[in-house]
Formats: sequence, C-alpha cells, structure tokens
Amino acid sequence: MKISALIVVLVVAAGTAGASGQATAPWPQRVLVTNDNGIDDSAMVELARALARVTETYVVAATTDRSGTTNLMSAVRRGEFRVERRDLGEGIQAYALEGYPADCVLFALAGPMRDAPPDLVISGINGGPNLGDDWFGSGTIGAARTAAYLGIPAVAVSGVEDDDPQSVRAAVQWVVELVRSDAVRLLTPPQYLTVSLPLVSPAEISGVEVVHRARGLVTGTLTPPEQALPGQLQRWQLDLSVNPDAAPPGSDVAAVRRGAIAIVPMRVDESDPDLRARLLAAPGLLPDWVPPAPQSGVESTCPSGLGVVIDDAEDESGREWGVLIEEVMPGGRAEALGMRVGDVVLSLNGVDLAVSRMSREDPDDRFLKIMRGLGCGDQVEMTYVRNGEPGQIRFRIPAARGH
Repeated sequence: MKISALIVVLVVAAGTAGASGQATAPWPQRVLVTNDNGIDDSAMVELARALARVTETYVVAATTDRSGTTNLMSAVRRGEFRVERRDLGEGIQAYALEGYPADCVLFALAGPMRDAPPDLVISGINGGPNLGDDWFGSGTIGAARTAAYLGIPAVAVSGVEDDDPQSVRAAVQWVVELVRSDAVRLLTPPQYLTVSLPLVSPAEISGVEVVHRARGLVTGTLTPPEQALPGQLQRWQLDLSVNPDAAPPGSDVAAVRRGAIAIVPMRVDESDPDLRARLLAAPGLLPDWVPPAPQSGVESTCPSGLGVVIDDAEDESGREWGVLIEEVMPGGRAEALGMRVGDVVLSLNGVDLAVSRMSREDPDDRFLKIMRGLGCGDQVEMTYVRNGEPGQIRFRIPAARGH
C-alpha cells in the first residue's frame, strides 16, 4: 500500500479509535510521545519516563534536531521509513527515525501502534515556546497537527529551561496532569491544543490561561546581493524581527509575557464554511471554464530536446566541472550531432557549467535550464571534452513543425 493511501486509511481508522474512549476508563491508556528536537532531547525523555509510570508509552522521534519543519513528511516521497530501536527506560518502546516529526507520527500509527492506536499524541516538551506567528513553522506543533489530522487527539508543549532540572521536573509533572485531565480527554479530532510555558522559574509562573493566537508580530526584510549576474545563484539575506509589544490582550504572547502558561485551542480543518457559502451564493464570482479552440495544426513549441541522459561530471576532489553524457538515445538529435557517451559538456551558449565560487548551481540543472529556455530558430553552441580532447558543436533549434 502506498503511503499516501495509507494516510487515508489511518484518518478513518484512527479517528474511530480516538472517539471510542469511555469516561469511566483510565485515560489515557496509551500515548505516543514525539518532538522536533530529536530523540536525545532530555526534557522529552523525562516526560516519556513520567508517562510510562502511569500509561503505556511509545516514543518515536527524529534522530537529529528537526526544528522548524512544520508537518513535512519525507517518507511520502521516499516510500519508506528508516528507524532503529532505542532504550529510553523501563516501560517505553522507543524508535529513532530518519525523518521529520510528522514522519514520526505516521510511522507510529502505521507501524508499531497500528493495531492499538494511541489515545493521545504528545509533542514536546521542547525548549523555546512556540508563540504568535512561530506556530506556523514549528515542527513540535506540526507533529500535533498531523496526529489530529489522522484522527488522534494531540497536545503540543513547548517552553522549558531544559538545562534547569527543577524547571524540567515541574513542567513534566504539570504536563502529565494536563494530559490526564478532562480538558484533553474530551478533545475531538481535528481538535488539538498548543501549550506554551514561560521561560521563568516554576515559582514565577502565575497560572494557566486559555487564549487566542497572536498574529502579525513578525516582519522581515530582504537584502539583495551587491552583484547578481544572469545564470548565477543569488543569495538574498533575510532578517526577521518580532514586536511582542504589539500582541493584543488575551493572546498567547501577552499571557506568556505575564508569566502565565498559554493554551491555544486549535483545529486542523482549515476549510472556510463562510467563504464556501459566499461562492455558492454568487457563482458569477468565478470564471466559467472555456475549452481551448482546436489548434490549426501547428505545434506551439519547438523541439529543443537533445535525446541524452546526463549527470554532473566530478573530478577526484568531488568538484563538479561539467555535464557528463551518460546515454545517447538512438535516432535523437545528439546522435545526429555526433555526441557520444562519456563526453563532458563544459559550456552552453557561453555559460560555463562548472560549479564555482560565484555559482553553486549543479551543472546538469544549469544545462537543462538553458536548454528549456531556447526558442524556435535559436543558435546553440556547446564546448565539450572527449577523451581529453576539446571539441565544439553548433546547431540551430528548428522551427515548429506542422502536422
């Protein structure tokens, strides 16, 4: 079964399982813990060990720090999970995964917890609090969003001085009480909670507040490069700034600045019923689809392909110095031009293809970009090396062919 299809199955199956708990049964009976700081994060490990004393506990977390990766899933593209078992203490079944927090949730639900889904997914505890606009890029919250989308109630917790054992112990104790509370037990996917603790000593925390998300506190400026030449990679410097003073009352940022724990109720479903109703009530707002008129028998583009398979050519030091011709298609333009397997193209229309200090773009990517930009009648000139001997090829892109 493909992973994309597996996600759909899990949405249905896990959603049914997550809604079946009884009010009188001990809850949660089974939890999944993850984070975006990696499986070796001390605060997450302490939380998992505390949970293992009161409930069946699984941990699936990335092998390395994956902060700021939202709900990205690499397994959907790769079609596999790469994991190893870890020992995090008694009562914990732990897996380290090469991927992202969302991958960790999907793996747990599709693999070791498939037959008995968790009652709850807990993402965190992570270091800095995810406040205001930061939530959108947070891997911690991304894992919780993924769980809620797949039908499992979830809580994302961030904000603890993880180098202060007293702060970690106090935060862990409170989070255990939170996840066992009715406030969490009564969550119905796609609902989830984000929890942000202030970075103060436990004695300085003033309480717990349910708040809304502050928005629009982050601004950014881009500084362009001093010199940018055509065909070369450009680096624009991004500088971000945050204005917490602009946070409105009742927001997560305002609450944490007062020393309170901020809880923001969230949901994954981002469909807008009001907008849908408006569009249905006024269909004229959307343009009608008009099929294109039949073509007159002339192709709209010119055949610019060469009929080759290419890759980057590397020297012994690993420097990419040109484009290697790996295969020449029979009957293609490259064969007609006399190109051979093993040729290395050095330049195309005067553009040096080698990786250099001025441009880090891969040679084969630059080659394809230039070829795709050619039009009818354009002249093409390539320099190449064959068995150490230089050569040159010139040809012209033919005009569009008629049918």
